[in-house]
Amino acid sequence: MTPGGRPGTIDGTSMKTLRALQQQVLEGTYEFGPTRRVAIPKPSGGERQLGVPTLKDRVVQEVCRSILEAMYEPTFSPRSHGFRPGMSQHTALRQIRRDFGGVAWFLEGELAKFFDKVDHDLLLGILSRRIQDVKFLLLIRKIITTNVVVNSKRGAGGATRKIERPLLGTPQGATISPLLSNILLHELDSFMEKKIAEYMKGQRRRHNPEYQRRYRAGGIKAASQVPSVDMFDPNFRRMAYVRYADDFLVGFVGPRKDVVQFRRELEQFLTKLKLLLSPEKTLITHSRQGANFLSCIITKTFNKAHKRTTTGGSKITVVRSGRVYLKADIGSSCGEVGRQGVLRCKGQPRPELSVLPRTPVKDSKQGEVAH
Repeated sequence: MTPGGRPGTIDGTSMKTLRALQQQVLEGTYEFGPTRRVAIPKPSGGERQLGVPTLKDRVVQEVCRSILEAMYEPTFSPRSHGFRPGMSQHTALRQIRRDFGGVAWFLEGELAKFFDKVDHDLLLGILSRRIQDVKFLLLIRKIITTNVVVNSKRGAGGATRKIERPLLGTPQGATISPLLSNILLHELDSFMEKKIAEYMKGQRRRHNPEYQRRYRAGGIKAASQVPSVDMFDPNFRRMAYVRYADDFLVGFVGPRKDVVQFRRELEQFLTKLKLLLSPEKTLITHSRQGANFLSCIITKTFNKAHKRTTTGGSKITVVRSGRVYLKADIGSSCGEVGRQGVLRCKGQPRPELSVLPRTPVKDSKQGEVAH
């Protein structure tokens, strides 16, 4: 340690300390923790427990994370956008605009307490498929089973501290936790890729007989009032999927019974990963109603008329359907800023916060301060 630095801090770390840390890791004698647990309020209510590891633990975790990322990142699905380099909520929403056109039904999904329910043996089994180094796997096991310091409720003798060893979950707050979560949920992504390939049916929708009848009777102007293809073609099926961390959205071009059947299959598959869908947040919604994903409301157009001019100069009305629209969830946003004390009920701003303080300006001629 460098003089004057507190143990476990950056200013108390030297190259000698890092070399000693490296040697301990190589010999397999390094022990993690204990990790201090901090409660963070959740926007939806309740608290999220985050671990604050020591500096040495963070250094070792970051080295392990960089190794795992080099191995697994090239294999991840392009439909996974959470906690990945070059990916974000924005790339997920762009994929929705690209792939979810024409969907009739949404399946909004969220895994129930995912970060607290990850099975350690299952995760290490998935890692062992590609990693043969027993020492490295043992190091990962030490990371995810690090002891946690928990402050119990304050009593007559003051608050007491106790040590707990987690039996499930990935340590939230650890630098390696998001990557380990993506490695496990890549199993879900692979399952979805297979289901999408099985569900896809037909090259394109068949022509709409009503469109053809109107075209023969009144030309393009009359026919443009209805879709040119059959929106209920039974021989045309499509499925789209996007995931961000433990939230995902599935879109279907097909009947609702297909969505219900798929949800049963999905629940059955998740039991293999020892995970469950959140019953409150896993919903089947029609595209008219829209789906809520990443604080956006995902909807599509239905028979929306647009006027345009043809190459011959005549003006016609074209009816378009199926385009994806992303709308901000104003209600959720107002609720969040309301919890922060900026708004009153019904989204009204608090007057004392809506008026900015005026900056005094010195009048150079009179030598006084003017407002």
